[in-house]
Amino acid sequence: MATTYLVLVNNVLNELNESELTASSFSSSRGVQTAVKKFVVKAMNETYNSLSEYLICTNLLTKLPMLDKGHMPYLLLLLLKVQI
Repeated sequence: MATTYLVLVNNVLNELNESELTASSFSSSRGVQTAVKKFVVKAMNETYNSLSEYLICTNLLTKLPMLDKGHMPYLLLLLLKVQI
């Protein structure tokens, strides 16, 4: 689902019962609106970083030798249970 930064910020503002931002008023936000803009950026960064760490771990673990033919390593099974 493709979306824009402005849509994400407005979705959070709607949940907080705050007024939405438009493209023209986005740069002149104040108070809660500015805080929400910063929180959305932080959430996006944390999501991206945790996803990259997860992909690095799964790439490393898939290169481990198999314990038995047709079975995945136990560490990989533990990692797959972790929710992102």
